[in-house]
Amino acid sequence: DYGRSHWITKDASSGEENPQHYMENRFWFDVAPSVWSFLKMTVKGGGSRFDVQMQEGALCIGKYGKDSKGKDWGVELKPFKNWGEYNIGHNIDLVSNDSSRWDFNTGGVRFNAWGKDFWSHFVTGPSADGQDQLAGRWGKNFFNAQLTLANFGGYKRWDAGSNYNYYWGFEIRGNHKNFFSPANVYYQFNWATSNTTNIVRTSDNNLLDFEIRDFQFYGLKFGTLGFNLRYADYDKDFRDYISNTFGAVPDRKEYYGETYYNFPAKMATLVISETYRENQAGVKLNEDFNSRLEISFINNFSTKFIYKNYKDSNGIYPNYIFWLKAADEMGFIRAGFRIRDPETIYKKRFFGVEGNYNISKQLMFFSRLIVSEEVLTENYKQSLFLQLRYNWENTRFYLEYGPTWIGSNSLVEDDNTADLLYDDDWERKNQDRIQFLFQADW
Repeated sequence: DYGRSHWITKDASSGEENPQHYMENRFWFDVAPSVWSFLKMTVKGGGSRFDVQMQEGALCIGKYGKDSKGKDWGVELKPFKNWGEYNIGHNIDLVSNDSSRWDFNTGGVRFNAWGKDFWSHFVTGPSADGQDQLAGRWGKNFFNAQLTLANFGGYKRWDAGSNYNYYWGFEIRGNHKNFFSPANVYYQFNWATSNTTNIVRTSDNNLLDFEIRDFQFYGLKFGTLGFNLRYADYDKDFRDYISNTFGAVPDRKEYYGETYYNFPAKMATLVISETYRENQAGVKLNEDFNSRLEISFINNFSTKFIYKNYKDSNGIYPNYIFWLKAADEMGFIRAGFRIRDPETIYKKRFFGVEGNYNISKQLMFFSRLIVSEEVLTENYKQSLFLQLRYNWENTRFYLEYGPTWIGSNSLVEDDNTADLLYDDDWERKNQDRIQFLFQADW
């Protein structure tokens, strides 16, 4: 019931005209009330050679219903390819949902089951280096889901099973009414241990992570004052080879504190946070400081001021960010400015502006421009994205120019955008491209 196709042309890095073409179609099929499938087919190439591939696919076979008390229950079996079904709900990176840990081209199988206050998720498939691995998480809710107790585990083996790594642990989650406000206080506790054949098992192979969020003091006259706290302790011999974070030596402790204040009538919000990291011997590794002030004015006008810095043994690397936004029934416009590492030789300046204009009820125009300057080398870079969108009944048509992803997350505020502008692969990622896309629902 869903289709999408787009066509891209781009120039080779040599600057010579060498158009490459790409077409993509995505389809959803409701085969039966308890069976659905997804398929993504691509055609790409240039000249007289084109390759046709099934890039993504999934088939879900399930059974669903309600128990005698009206609560939902269900069972699902889902074979998939390159579908990103590896996320099983951890709040920490115990199962990384990317191609560095899983073989997306081969895919895997996922199993889900839930019912009267219980739930479970399991996923298995080959790793990126072709080995067998499995991860799971299962638990039960109590007191109308105000308290959750769960277990989890993961396993990977290699060398025909003669070597392996596994971890297992438990988590406690709570969501309770705060004594000081109508908001809910959320907390969670995770503990895990691991065993790996090539690491001597010691007492230094555990993980501990505790977090409490939205502990608030609330009053109509004085606004809302809230706190978020987190403590993490990762032993040097804890390993989890399904994770990007814990595949190497973690060996650190993290302390995180955040306070926020919502002014009366929620016209402004001030947030200040600090993260401090040290190794198990108590030697400081680094720290992050973040502060943010957001102000909303009448007539849909808002602005944001951000100061943050990263500090390690080499020095302090500050960032100053400012943006403003205005909106009405015809669309919106937003502009942002950022200075990165201003007191170092790595100083860079970024400017971004984007806007959407509703030409009519069916026709809309969107544009985004990002410009950056590396001050020391006077190296300028820019990225432009344009989109014309037309809605016709249950079909949407898009005509686009430029890369969609550069600046798509909060303009210059996002660190990934700032890093991407000076990526070694920048020229390829910022190539000129024209894309036509349509979406249709039946």
